[in-house]
Amino acid sequence: MDKAVQSDLLGLLKLNSKLFEERIAPLTNDQALYRGPGHTNPILWIVGHLVNSRVYMLELLGDKRDYPWGTSFKEAYSPGRIYPSLSAMSEVWQEVSQEIFNKLPAASHEALNAEISYSLPQGIKTVRGAFVFWLYHEAWHIGQIAFLRREQDMEGLVPY
Repeated sequence: MDKAVQSDLLGLLKLNSKLFEERIAPLTNDQALYRGPGHTNPILWIVGHLVNSRVYMLELLGDKRDYPWGTSFKEAYSPGRIYPSLSAMSEVWQEVSQEIFNKLPAASHEALNAEISYSLPQGIKTVRGAFVFWLYHEAWHIGQIAFLRREQDMEGLVPY
C-alpha cells in the first residue's frame, strides 16, 4: 500500500483522537450519562464502544489486548448495568491509540493487504479495508457525541 494512504489513515485516527481527548474525555459523569431524545445510548456508552473499536484496530496490527470491560459495549446501554468511568476508558483509549500510531506507519504492504476473517459492509476483506470501516464507524459515533453535546447546550466537537 502506498505510504500516503497509511499517512491518511493515521491522520484521521489522530484527528478523532484529538476530538476525543479535548472535547469528550473532560466531560462530567452527568454529561456523559445524558441519553438525549428517545433515550439513546449515552456518551459514556458510546465512548466504551469506541474504545472497543480502537482495540479491534490494534488487533488488526497484530497486538491483542484484553481489558476487563471489553464486552460491556456490544449491547445497547442498560441503566442498571455498571460501566467503567469515563476516565478509565480514556486511559485505555490513549494507550491503545498511541500503540496504533506507532504500529500503523511501520506496517508492511503485505500486512495491510492481508485478508481478514470477517466481512465488512464495503466488501474489502483486508486489514486496510477494516481500517477504512473502523474509521467510518468512529466518525459516525463521534457525530452522535457531538449531537448529544449540543443537546446539553455545549459546543459541538468542532468549534467552528
